[in-house]
Amino acid sequence: MGEIVGILEPEDFYSPTHAKVYEAMLNLSELGESIDIVTVLERTKLKGWNISAADLAGLAQDAFPSSPVVRGHAKIVKEASYKRQLLALVRNAEENILSGQDMESILEALAFGTTVFQTNGKENVAGRLVLVNLSEVAREEVEWVWASRIPRGKLTLIEGDPGFGKSWLSLAIAAPLTRGIVLSGPAGNVLILTAEDGLGDTVRPRLEDMGADLRRVSLLQAVRDKKGQQRGVTLKDVETLDNALALTKPRLAIVDPLVAYLGGVRRGSFIGRVILS
Repeated sequence: MGEIVGILEPEDFYSPTHAKVYEAMLNLSELGESIDIVTVLERTKLKGWNISAADLAGLAQDAFPSSPVVRGHAKIVKEASYKRQLLALVRNAEENILSGQDMESILEALAFGTTVFQTNGKENVAGRLVLVNLSEVAREEVEWVWASRIPRGKLTLIEGDPGFGKSWLSLAIAAPLTRGIVLSGPAGNVLILTAEDGLGDTVRPRLEDMGADLRRVSLLQAVRDKKGQQRGVTLKDVETLDNALALTKPRLAIVDPLVAYLGGVRRGSFIGRVILS
């Protein structure tokens, strides 16, 4: 995996099954877990994907290259992905031409799209850089949710070994915020995403005992697909998260634990909780 992580993304694979298997392998690699048919199958089941052990066994036997040539194979897959993307750009430009769109817009879209592809075997990084001179940046003062500890509009991580009370601490921060006590500023709403603790037997009792205004606390449990079926939320669901934030207007959002919302759950992870303020 170390040979190809910097080369391939799941979307580079033409086959949806291959893309899902590779995403599961990436998840396992990021978590430092072993990668074999059993662990990959477990990861795909966690994601709700219908991939059988027979499918994985067939891939392992027929499709996966041996270690000495895996980097070269990855580059072949990446090149094929680039070609498909280029074809898509050309087809999109053709459709825009036929629909009467102005040429300036069409050329701009083509120029932007082609900057992500390789030039003479090297990625054209310069074409994607966005540089700004610091003298042009306006100075801003930091606003605080909790003075000198949790800045407003920033990301705050609570890290620690399992069982050290990371979840309890995040709720202990949220509770006084709902009443405007101790923390900076007036009372505010809290949005919580929790994948480990029960709402009725853990989250509510803790917040209630801490004196929180429960009317100001909302929990995002799931999202419905187009068929009305519920599924778990991940941090890839940007539109869903935006809608939840717009509806609840929280001063504080808690993701507990962070790794559970990156596509796979691993209990007792080191990086435990994230607070978005």
